[in-house]
Amino acid sequence: MAIARRRRRLAWAVVDPVEIRSTGETIVRRRGLALAIGRFVLAEKPTAIVAVRGLGAIARAIAKRRRVPVVIAPRALLGAAAARDLYPEFPIFAPSPLFRSRRASPSRRYSLVTLLPATMLVATAPLFAPEPERSGAVETLAALMRARLAFRDDLLAFGAPLGFTEALLRTWIGTGLVQCGTSVIDAARGTTAEVLAPTPKGARELGATTGQAWKGLSSSRFRRSGRKLAHDATVGQVALAVMAAARTESLDVRGVETDDHVLAQSAFVSDERGHPTRVPLQADAYVLTHDGQTLRGLLVEVDRGTTAATRLADKFRGYAEWSHQSGPERAFGIKAMRVVTVVPDERRLERLRQVALAAVGRPSAMFLFALASDVTPREPERLLGPIAMTLARTTEPLFRRA
Repeated sequence: MAIARRRRRLAWAVVDPVEIRSTGETIVRRRGLALAIGRFVLAEKPTAIVAVRGLGAIARAIAKRRRVPVVIAPRALLGAAAARDLYPEFPIFAPSPLFRSRRASPSRRYSLVTLLPATMLVATAPLFAPEPERSGAVETLAALMRARLAFRDDLLAFGAPLGFTEALLRTWIGTGLVQCGTSVIDAARGTTAEVLAPTPKGARELGATTGQAWKGLSSSRFRRSGRKLAHDATVGQVALAVMAAARTESLDVRGVETDDHVLAQSAFVSDERGHPTRVPLQADAYVLTHDGQTLRGLLVEVDRGTTAATRLADKFRGYAEWSHQSGPERAFGIKAMRVVTVVPDERRLERLRQVALAAVGRPSAMFLFALASDVTPREPERLLGPIAMTLARTTEPLFRRA
């Protein structure tokens, strides 16, 4: 349902994805606006309210009371001619027989339609995006589906080159396509950040648009600790950076997986007494690329600095044994596999490099270490630069050019 105010008249329209159900206007004084809008909402029972021309505060109060999402649209209204050109998939006509009659002049025939806000037409479009912006919206929401969780700023940085805007993101959150929560970045300093995740409703809407099956996350995911959310959002940051870099012809990405349950593996390592000990290996993400000759895999381990470095020695030793036991070929069907550990700062990077070198016993080329600030969707081209450090203290790119 869309509402707008022009002088003393309150214009309203109710539409669905098929047609404009009703539209009209009524004379209402300022002090009676809340009562009139509330009566329309009670009668029409809309699934969303779009308000324009200074009606935002009233619309928000009514939407909160009726428990429906609200979208605050631009102040401008869309004319009938512009509406027909921009949104040809919608029937732009007044449903009343009076305005569809042959005796009605063309100007009067569309006089009510000229009061229909453009944003209401957008709200009935797939993913609430008009046709010129829809491809970018689809790619951005699909990237969030693959990343599972992401920081708000990272998702906006990923979608900015595609025409994705913060206004559309707010619409997604308000209509339930995307959910948000708060993560703790630095407990000592009290630094927090907003984390986004796709909902099951968003997965259904994206599936209806693309024809593919997608999976959203339930709200229980945000009941985890703030640090765990920050860890999972950092994994999403890496995934968004890889997908952003894949837009260029320099990087050929064949797949990105961020479900750690799917990536769970294990290896047997001999302890001090020579007894085999099972070491669980559960990477945070997996990226498959092709450099023009060979398929190459990269397992991503995100470290937030909350675990003692010495406790990670078994994991490095386990990855080395897993590779020696042909684990990459058995689990992923490839031989060229590396493991990158993404860390928050250089001090942590050097400490983990030393622990890994001591655990493996030799400067294996399998292990890489990179700073989280170098792996972001804001500068995806840096993934092809020398940002990763090896056990031998040399730097090289995370990925090879295609």
